[in-house]
Parts: sequence; structure tokens; C-alpha cells
Amino acid sequence: MKEKVSIALGTFDGLHQGHERVLESALQEPTEKKVVITFASPPKLNETKTGLLMTTDEKVVALNNMGFHEVVLLDFNKVKDIPPEFFLTRIFEEYNVGSIVCGFNHRFGKGGRGDIALLKEYCERYGANLIVCPPVLYEDKPISSSRIREQLSLGNIEKANNMLGYSYSLKADIVHGDERGRTIGFPTVNQPVPEEAAVLKFGVYETKTEIGGRVYKSITNFGVRPSYLTEKPYMETHIFDFSGEIYNQSARVYFERFIRKEKKFGSVEELKKAIKEDIETVK
Repeated sequence: MKEKVSIALGTFDGLHQGHERVLESALQEPTEKKVVITFASPPKLNETKTGLLMTTDEKVVALNNMGFHEVVLLDFNKVKDIPPEFFLTRIFEEYNVGSIVCGFNHRFGKGGRGDIALLKEYCERYGANLIVCPPVLYEDKPISSSRIREQLSLGNIEKANNMLGYSYSLKADIVHGDERGRTIGFPTVNQPVPEEAAVLKFGVYETKTEIGGRVYKSITNFGVRPSYLTEKPYMETHIFDFSGEIYNQSARVYFERFIRKEKKFGSVEELKKAIKEDIETVK
């Protein structure tokens, strides 16, 4: 007989604190195997184009590290027209389901017709336990990935981080810039913003940068650098107390606090003065 399985259902973009409640509940179920059934890319992103809070690879690694034995990544475009009854039938035929865990507002199947009532019906039919987790609230409203993206776009990084339960971060390869920062006394690490990532409000942030296994305090300009315009958003990071060659590496930047908006400066001296003030603000 197949081993008993507890299944967590959800989109789980960002693995925020609301997601954590669902996932921890699934892990606590007395079954031999823990499985997550999720999407490679959140369904709403096909419509909104707002970007991911966490890459698919990062999500899979994080779920495995939490203790899940299997992560099933569904292609939304391939399953969006499947009737919810057929979707559930396939799950119960594939697994010896001991329990299903989901959030209070989970919907599934064609047109989002599948709901908690249908899940309850199928769990009763197959003798499985259904756990529906209540929302985790922040400022009296349920935490959601869309709320977090909204706060990122407004530059409210601390609110976004509070809902995530960790600091929002982006990892990218380090590329050669124009080395203008080096010539004015503030060398920077230049990284193109990953195209699939949720975009922050353009501006200067207090950050931490992880590179070569170590974490450093830093400041990061996130945007198109209006004084020296770029076509696509970049992260331009000045790392405190760091020296050495860093090309052909990647770095992860953790965003902690919004300092100021991006600004076009009339001269190099104005730019230098602003950077000094930003560093003093962070220090």
C-alpha cells in the first residue's frame, strides 16, 4: 500500500507568513510523506506582469529545506481549463492522501470554481483530513503576495518584510559597469534586476549584500540611474568595508530600508554629496 501523504495546496509565491502557517500545518500531520502541489509561476502574474517574490528554484529549495519530500510544479496554462472535480480526482488517484492543507481562500480548477466546500466533499469521500488555515493578519488585513508586491512598488520595504517574515532579496550576476563609482570614490557592484522579479520603487535603499559566503552592510540604488540613464533597472550597490575583485560571481542583495527616491544630479559633486549623505544615514 502507498505511504500516507499530507498535501499542501497553494501558490506560495514568496513563502510569506500566511503561507508558512499552511506549510507548517502540513508538515505537522502524522503522515510518512509531505508533498506541496503548487505552480511554477503564480496564475495572476500571467495577467498583471508584476513579477515574482521568489524564483521557482528558490521556492523549491526552501520547501525542501522545510522538510517536504516532493514539490509538484504545475504549469498554469496546462491546467487552467481542468474542471476542479477532475483535478481533485487525479490527486486522490495519484496519492494515498491522509490530509490536505490549504489557506482559507484557496480556489482551484477552471474559472476558480473549486473551493473549500468541494475539497471537504472529496476529503470525506476518500477518508482524508481537511485542514483549512485561517489568515495571518498584518495591519488588520490578511497577508497576501499581492499586498507585498504593492508595498514593494511603493517603497514600503519594511512593511513588505514584516509580511514576508524575512528581508526581500534579489540575487543576480555581477556585471561590468562604467566604473564611474570607482572614479568618484564609491566603487559599486552592478547587477541587472532579474526580469522575473517583483520590482521595487526606484530609489536608494539600506541593504545587506551577501557575496563569497559573507554578508556586508551596503547601500543600493535600485532603478535606471537618471544621472546616467540605463534602459533596464539595475542594482548598483556600494558595499561598506569591502575590497577585492568580484566579477564572474553572483551576489544577493537584502533590502532593509528605503532612504530616498532616485534623483538626477546636475554635477558629479552633487552626486558625491548625496552618496556621502546616504552612507551617513545608513551608518
